[in-house]
Amino acid sequence: MSDLRQAMKKTWRATYRPFDGWRKRADAVGREADPLVAPDIYQALRNDIAYLEDAIGEAADELDAWIQLQTDIA
Repeated sequence: MSDLRQAMKKTWRATYRPFDGWRKRADAVGREADPLVAPDIYQALRNDIAYLEDAIGEAADELDAWIQLQTDIA
């Protein structure tokens, strides 16, 4: 297990689902009238999503490697 997933497993608990809030914040980027403010809103959203994106990406890479190994063995 990767270090990131091990660290998350110890401390992270799915007490809520952040996806609805993320969608609302993404909509806010599109509605922002000031083009100088929109990138800041977007970057704040990306920063909040990044930890989950990294964990899912690492898990997907490990699954892909395992599937490839099983294919090579067969």
